[in-house]
Amino acid sequence: MKAGARALGVAESSRPDAARSTLAGAVVRADRVVDGFAFDACTVGGTDATETVVALTDRLAREDVRYLFFAGIAPAWYNLLDLHRLHAAIDRPVLSVSFEASSGLEPALRKAFAGDALVSRLDVYRAQPPRRRLSINGETVFVRGVGLADDEAADVVRAFTPEGGRPEPLRVARLAARCRCVVGNGWERSRYGKLNGGIEPKRNCFEDESDINEDCRPFPPQPIRSVAPLLHSSLARVARFARSRAPTAGTAPSSSHRESRPEARVKTTAGEPGV
Repeated sequence: MKAGARALGVAESSRPDAARSTLAGAVVRADRVVDGFAFDACTVGGTDATETVVALTDRLAREDVRYLFFAGIAPAWYNLLDLHRLHAAIDRPVLSVSFEASSGLEPALRKAFAGDALVSRLDVYRAQPPRRRLSINGETVFVRGVGLADDEAADVVRAFTPEGGRPEPLRVARLAARCRCVVGNGWERSRYGKLNGGIEPKRNCFEDESDINEDCRPFPPQPIRSVAPLLHSSLARVARFARSRAPTAGTAPSSSHRESRPEARVKTTAGEPGV
């Protein structure tokens, strides 16, 4: 695959008490260059995730995006994604990648829903293609694909996963979703900067992935004064972080670079469904 091939990764993030969940889309090239962001929100426990993703991609309006990646098919507490509808609406191959072995969602759906709400979700879930196990970089992921053959789906996932088991478009989208969830919903002070006369951070929140995953704890909500500049700055940090880890074309990272930027593994959260 050419280094300039682009994929859109979509990930979600929400606070435990939120009624809406943030969806972030990140356009990432196969050579790990971050090339754009888009955001939207869907209902926690609702049925609007598929329509929201279609609206997000339409608003992004990137004809150069060749593939769409999703983390699982059940974001925002079983707001199921219909991969077939997404493929038909967006007219691009769609891939869902999950990271845990699972016996399926039906038991969890039956426990959480009843009546028409259960029936509609079971219909969507049963219509999805089966998951296929894929070994990549010494790790195992599970892939569903619509609009491309199984062998091609495996090649695409590998091409966009230069290290570890999480495709780069999904890794960057997850960082952006968490950033937007904290900033865009009115959290005015956090550890990525001294904002509005707030508390001086102990360190930069974007030093490595483990900071973003485990160590960013927002302070209590403050009055919103200037969210847009803050969000722009935070997303710029995400993009710089992703670019800093991308190897220069034709060269391998030096030993000093590897020592100065130790690799940090992001733990899969318990709330991320392995489906």
